[in-house]
Amino acid sequence: MSKKIILLCLLLIVVFGTFAEEKRIALVDFVVHSRNPDYEFLGKGISEMIAVELAKSPGISLVEREERVELLNEIKFALTGLAEDKQKQIEVGNMLAADHLVFGEIVDMTPQLLISIRMTEVESGEVVFREKLAERPGSYEYITGYFASAILDHFDVRVARSTEKKTDEKQEKKEEAVVAFSRAIEAYDRNEEEEAKKELVEAKKLEPEYEAAQVYLEKLVSNTAKFRFLPDAYYFYQNPAMLGGMKRDRFFSGATLWTGTFYYMISGDSHYLDLGNSNYVGEGNGPGRVGYHFPVGSKGWGVGVEFIYSHFSDKYSDTTDFENNNVTEGRHYRGGALGIGKKLDLLSLGLSASLFQEDNSEWGGDVPEEQIDRAAYALSAGLFYPADSFTISSQVGWSSATYDSINPDTLDTEFGRETPLFWQSVLVWALNPGRTFLVMNQVSDFYIEEGDYYLRLMPVAEHYLSRRFSLRAGLEGSLAHLQGSDQLGYGGMAGFTWIFPESGWEIDFNINYRLRPSRVLRGELYPDSLYSLVISKEGIFIDN
Repeated sequence: MSKKIILLCLLLIVVFGTFAEEKRIALVDFVVHSRNPDYEFLGKGISEMIAVELAKSPGISLVEREERVELLNEIKFALTGLAEDKQKQIEVGNMLAADHLVFGEIVDMTPQLLISIRMTEVESGEVVFREKLAERPGSYEYITGYFASAILDHFDVRVARSTEKKTDEKQEKKEEAVVAFSRAIEAYDRNEEEEAKKELVEAKKLEPEYEAAQVYLEKLVSNTAKFRFLPDAYYFYQNPAMLGGMKRDRFFSGATLWTGTFYYMISGDSHYLDLGNSNYVGEGNGPGRVGYHFPVGSKGWGVGVEFIYSHFSDKYSDTTDFENNNVTEGRHYRGGALGIGKKLDLLSLGLSASLFQEDNSEWGGDVPEEQIDRAAYALSAGLFYPADSFTISSQVGWSSATYDSINPDTLDTEFGRETPLFWQSVLVWALNPGRTFLVMNQVSDFYIEEGDYYLRLMPVAEHYLSRRFSLRAGLEGSLAHLQGSDQLGYGGMAGFTWIFPESGWEIDFNINYRLRPSRVLRGELYPDSLYSLVISKEGIFIDN
């Protein structure tokens, strides 16, 4: 037998042996004997903190709290008296597919708590482990580290260093923190996520290094697919229908990174269109946004206000570095947008309107007076349908804004060309809610007067590697009908989201590449690179 086969067999033995030795444990909420109302849910908090410590060690498979609570609620199974009923223990253990059940009791012996636990083997119903400890409530990390280490030692399983640290460095912490955490677990079991988050934030405020509270804060993060089509400067940032049913306010800023959301897009001089006659076109754009979206009342209304700024720098030159520009366009948009959304029984509807100044004063050629400084507006309407595993969003928009193009043969400029009618539809499917998403995004531009159109289809996949961090990537295919001819385009995108659940901050970053209709040259596709960074904060003033 070759050495490779022997090594492979040994590896398989180790791998399967590891899985075979894995112990599946279910913790039952501890029974509390106390007249102190603050300790009412302490049994939930202490048992769940022990579970957090056990989950760190390989060789242990825990029955997740969500799984246990959901299953027992479905069959209306009461845990009362479970610690004394061997037959009931076997029944519950088998339902949870657990090898062992851990029970505990907490007796209030002010100023100390007497905590005792025992573990039974499901198959036989026999008690295989017992331990007890008397400590002050503020020593909750030492208590949970002590019991977790004892259980792991029983199975001869490695104890995580952070768990050992809790027992080695016995510290007295604020009792109010573990009380708040215990109330959070009770709210979590009732699916009252906002109440649970409120208590967890309080626990973290009292004890910033509260590890179990951090674990549950990350569980409560409502993950969604973050890929969005980046709208033109004059449109509202998102489908206004998504304002309907908002629970928290959201602020974003394009001026400073640390106060909200910074939104920036670069598409430009690193890419250029080679006309094949020693002439080149470069097109750049840098929009910024400042906005605040918030719920209104309790009837499903939401409102958003935004300030919009954008600077276009489109160039036509006989050199690729564009140092000696034959024609340069410098155009600015400055204005604001208002969006309103309303959640109905099955879906949400929304409208938005933008009003802005269009300034063409930096255009290199002779600009008609009416085009130098003019007011323009944009309107959009949308609908949003959320279901259990998918959402559908659709939006249409129209703007009176204009743009200008160049005739490369004569260098004449055509001013005041129409902005296309815009239509976007997005289907988001959650494969396993909160973790993996498939997105199908279609965006269409219709140039009504010219009879042209630009159609894009973008499939995107996104996966949360943790409750804090996701990665996404996708492709883009496009069909452009310009000046009577059809052209196919391609592109792609990649990005990530980084969430800070304890503070409400979130970072979204996307890179896009595409071939789009040139703003400067009619009938041509332009290679466009876009880099977008969004930093946002939710729940600043409103957290329903």
